[in-house]
Amino acid sequence: MKKLLITLLLISPFSFAEDANVKISCTVLDQIVMTLGDGKSTRYSGFKDGPKIGGVVSLSFSLTEYSLREDYQLVIKNSQSSVQVNETIKKTDLEIITDASIIIYRNTDIFGNYLSLSLGGSYIYIEGDNNSSIIGNRYYKNDWNFVVKSTVYGDNQGDGSSFLQTLNCINVPSSYDRMLEKIISNHK
Repeated sequence: MKKLLITLLLISPFSFAEDANVKISCTVLDQIVMTLGDGKSTRYSGFKDGPKIGGVVSLSFSLTEYSLREDYQLVIKNSQSSVQVNETIKKTDLEIITDASIIIYRNTDIFGNYLSLSLGGSYIYIEGDNNSSIIGNRYYKNDWNFVVKSTVYGDNQGDGSSFLQTLNCINVPSSYDRMLEKIISNHK
């Protein structure tokens, strides 16, 4: 019985998993929330419990490679509840790797939620639920600009909020580039 348990542990996909984690921390440069209700529009400088201008938000990637299965899983999380781009991608979700090494995924989960994801050395585009998106461009060495947008629907038809935010992300870790290299090498 002990030998069987040891053997099962050794051949488990998790025993051959290797992780790469990337956390991109960004400063909020500007943001606006516009609400619509009862035929009136109102502007705010952010959500009540959200980050303030000058505050810090983050975008995280966690890549787990399963060498025994020749597979991987990429988990994307953001620190803002109003932006719906928390997703899990599998190797089979890959659509294409372009000649410029841009990795493009498309996925619709069992609930009908759609995700479009493009990752490159100087470009990140993530589109998730509620018309939420995060778009980033490298502007100097490891420094990036991001634009974040989201629509939060209200209780009544036609009510809701639109959110727009700009971010500056200084010193994005080089582990982001290494993660891209690992993903590309999985598809060679």
